[in-house]
Amino acid sequence: MKKKLAAALFAITLSVTMAACGGKEPSNINTPAVTEKPTEPSNSSSNKESEKTLEDIENYLLDSGVLSGERVQMAAEMVGGIAGFKYKDSVGEIYEYDTESEKYIKLKNGEEISLEGMNGFTTKAVSINGKFVLFGNNVPQELVDAFNSFK
Repeated sequence: MKKKLAAALFAITLSVTMAACGGKEPSNINTPAVTEKPTEPSNSSSNKESEKTLEDIENYLLDSGVLSGERVQMAAEMVGGIAGFKYKDSVGEIYEYDTESEKYIKLKNGEEISLEGMNGFTTKAVSINGKFVLFGNNVPQELVDAFNSFK
């Protein structure tokens, strides 16, 4: 009961805080277990993974029909990411990471990470595809599958 009350108070506080900071919505706190896409061997002449952009995966997911609504730029620094987005009518947040960062390595190992500026609150990846990480509560399987199929 205390956790539910704390989560509700956190959500209200964060909503008010984010409204004052341009309407950004809070990151989801509790997420399902990690579903990781197998990595492919890298091409020695070029690193194809580093060539992918957050815009590329966003366009892929839009074209796949798994994202809808208004786009929201997320506060990636709260989860240790470089940049992130979500769509208001879709469940799930997608972030780009430096694959050598401490938080990315923890996520890749299936660990929870703490949210910056939110003492005691943690989150865990739903899925990881290269340098991109999917977070969220009750993320539809079709979004997870589309996210994992992005190459």
